[in-house]
Amino acid sequence: MTNRTRLLQETIQARQRAAALVEALVQASTASEPVPKRDLYKRVTGSSSLDNAIAEARRAVEAYDRLIGEIEKEAEKGDPQPEVVVRPDALRASGSASGFVSGAIGCLVPRTATA
Repeated sequence: MTNRTRLLQETIQARQRAAALVEALVQASTASEPVPKRDLYKRVTGSSSLDNAIAEARRAVEAYDRLIGEIEKEAEKGDPQPEVVVRPDALRASGSASGFVSGAIGCLVPRTATA
């Protein structure tokens, strides 16, 4: 198994886990009763923490979709093995509290002999 194949499989699995999380969060959202007086976060920001978690998880799925597309496109072109670069500053800038790295996923660069 090549590094590209392993990277693609791991990314697809991560995307599936993120999609399952979105589904679970949406189900939890529809099953829970609206409690506007108790949800202080919603009173202050206008959206509940659960709504924000759903949106963040959806952004993660979209980021995984972009990364999968990039990996497949690079494979079709026959480019050298990709190297995934995660920018830690993008993690801090995204303000993600959910643990997803939607701001930092999807940066593929060709591997060089000096890298």
